[in-house]
Amino acid sequence: MPHAVFITSYPFPDSAATANRVQALAEGVARLSDWTVTIVGSGPRRELADESSFPSFSFQVIQCPPPTFNRSNLIIRAWGEIRHTFRLLAAAKRQDGDVLIATVPSVFLMVTVLWPGRKRTIIDLRDVVWEYLAASGGIRHWAGRFLRALSRSFLNRASVITVTNNHEAESLRTLMPRETVLIRNGISRGRFEQLASIAPSDAPGDPFHIVYIGNIGIAQELDTLLDAVGGKPDYTVTLVGGGADYERIQCRIQEKEWENIHLTGALPWQKTIGYLEDADCLFGQIGAVYTTAVPSKLFEYASCARPTVFGAPHGPAREIMNSFRGFHPLEPACSRALYNKLEEIRSGHGLTHADAEHNRNQVKQHFLREAEAEKLADLVARIDRQNVQGKKSEEQA
Repeated sequence: MPHAVFITSYPFPDSAATANRVQALAEGVARLSDWTVTIVGSGPRRELADESSFPSFSFQVIQCPPPTFNRSNLIIRAWGEIRHTFRLLAAAKRQDGDVLIATVPSVFLMVTVLWPGRKRTIIDLRDVVWEYLAASGGIRHWAGRFLRALSRSFLNRASVITVTNNHEAESLRTLMPRETVLIRNGISRGRFEQLASIAPSDAPGDPFHIVYIGNIGIAQELDTLLDAVGGKPDYTVTLVGGGADYERIQCRIQEKEWENIHLTGALPWQKTIGYLEDADCLFGQIGAVYTTAVPSKLFEYASCARPTVFGAPHGPAREIMNSFRGFHPLEPACSRALYNKLEEIRSGHGLTHADAEHNRNQVKQHFLREAEAEKLADLVARIDRQNVQGKKSEEQA
């Protein structure tokens, strides 16, 4: 019975978008006749470790908790990720998989190609992290250039490389002459159906409620939202999530005594639905250097009938936003532009039922994870057939 092993350095099981993608891909492969699937991951985030709301899976899950390290320090973070990578690989090796799927953006997880070799490894490239770093200044720039060279070496050894959008594919073509397979970011059918049941709001609340749900990290640059409406009584903000920048954001809110901004910490998916229902407007952002990123929250926000303001550089995320109604893309990290846009939305109208239906149809037709997972399942089956045929040829020789 053929066996596929997924390796992810991000929390799994978990309610975050990274775990949602891995789960959908694994379920797609598990639907192949006679295949078994194992996910080797980091386990749930510590704050969600006691939750019993994770579903039962059609595959095995091996939890390999990461070491504790400072994620805001680039050198310490790199060393911590390297240590964690080898823990994950050791656990994956014991599973003796026929095909391995390493889902990154952790560049170090690409060393999966060194074992068991290029004929059996798929690299699911969710972000071209080295390009983001290279576009930064100082030590991050040089770290990006180093990781770019390292990534080229690893990626050339992979059997197949998958990407989440065409801009990532173009970026890789400048790095090396390899074909890639497009497996888009999106939203699972179950999560989509839950969000699609949220009705458009009749009238904005007073105060106007802005909700952010997702990772509270460096890339999101949430100071933009804090600076735009912090301390303004006409607005209330709820930030749902945890991440590397959580403590700094929390300290800043306390120092400024912004009583209208609230942090919930990381929550299981089911407990976030109420915040989306209560929202008058949704907010998201990725920094200017993340030109090829397509955050999964785009599709979650588009499914739940609320106007959305999203800071993003020109690139694939902006292109997708243009297909939705009630989405307002802005240049990232511009608090004044954000405040002006929020004032415009607050004094206007929310999404109509027709707008909500249009957005949901777009998501349903183009961005359901299950449809994308079928592509990966086909790749896994093809690689296994090639390996079996290769073994037969060697035996006959």
